[in-house]
Amino acid sequence: MSQASSQFETETRVDVRSLPGYRWDESGQSVLSGALLDLYRRIDNMFLRWAGDCQAPEFFFPTFISAHELGKLDYFRSFPQLVTFPAVLDASETNLKSFAEGEPLDSQGCVHLTALDSVRNVLTPAACYHFYVLFQGQTLEEPRYVTTRATCFRRENHYLPLERQWNFSMREIVCIGSSDEVKSFLARYREKVDAFFRSVNLPIQWDAATDPFFKREWKVLRWALRNAFTLTIFGYRAPDTDRKAIEVMKRAWKGKGVRQFEQTEIIERMTEGEATERWRPFIFSGHWDYRRTFYESSMALHPRRSCEALYERTVMARWDDPHPLPQEQKELEPRPEADNLVGIYAALADTGKADVLKQFGGAQFSTFKNALVELLVAKLAPINAEMRRLADNPAYIDSVLADGAARAQRIASETMKAVKDIVGFVHR
Repeated sequence: MSQASSQFETETRVDVRSLPGYRWDESGQSVLSGALLDLYRRIDNMFLRWAGDCQAPEFFFPTFISAHELGKLDYFRSFPQLVTFPAVLDASETNLKSFAEGEPLDSQGCVHLTALDSVRNVLTPAACYHFYVLFQGQTLEEPRYVTTRATCFRRENHYLPLERQWNFSMREIVCIGSSDEVKSFLARYREKVDAFFRSVNLPIQWDAATDPFFKREWKVLRWALRNAFTLTIFGYRAPDTDRKAIEVMKRAWKGKGVRQFEQTEIIERMTEGEATERWRPFIFSGHWDYRRTFYESSMALHPRRSCEALYERTVMARWDDPHPLPQEQKELEPRPEADNLVGIYAALADTGKADVLKQFGGAQFSTFKNALVELLVAKLAPINAEMRRLADNPAYIDSVLADGAARAQRIASETMKAVKDIVGFVHR
């Protein structure tokens, strides 16, 4: 152990391919034997003891996982570059004969396939997926801890011995529960891993996922934030748990300079003060909304928010407000949108805001907005009718314009005559 510690303390990297009992296959697979295989088993036993700390039962799953079930997780759109399929030839006699009598294998070791049978399974990409299939549809009253070891397959564009492989063994201890329960579990077991590495004098560094898919997703996120008009933050605790993510978001959201009209919507169980303080870097001017539940949010009210919400807010001037209209005028102060609409109603009805609140106080905001629309229609309808009458009678408009022009000419002639007399021009 002292020799190994000295190697790592001087940051000398060991070429695992030179270790006794190890063989590397360039297709992305490792062969272990002797002391290395014994070490592998001892480490796996340690993980089993850790699983016992949370009373996680062990499961054994087959190598295949249903493509239909994996598709429910949108795996094929998310990780098309990783998926490995178990493919077999179509079992028809003609197809099998064509394969056997052709050139099944060329000089480069490539198989020349004929028609394939339908593919309905995937070689397991991660051990935990089996648990999602096993427990789907169940209601859990408390967090569930489970463990399994699976032979996994991930197709990569390059491979590294014991770091990035096509075929590898994965031991997972899984917590299935609420977001807070899972985060607590991750914190406890991350500390176990840190403590183990400290005990054997090995360095450890936690890196974000380097999969090409994640890199593309971060790029898409930065583009979306730079160009977004509305940002919805839905129960995301990144400021405390993922500082790298929050810094990326902050730089992208502010990438266009100081924003004046962008809208931020926060959906959080914490108090309004706590939520706004946590997300203050993402709030500009007074354009932000706080919601306690998803069902009060614009996301729930406008699922196709890029079209419906923008139309409602800009064209129809309707703002989402899930709270009833207040009964006291002072309660309008923290609700500028409601105050503005109450003021419009009061002006149209030739009354005061207090009288409007007496009539609609305590009613749902949607009820008041409908009444405001009816009042607007009633007040504007006569104006609209007159405009249509005039538009339908262009001859009348032309006569009015001609009469006005004639009267203006008479007035102008008298004025010009007076000016010429004062200046001393000679009239002709």
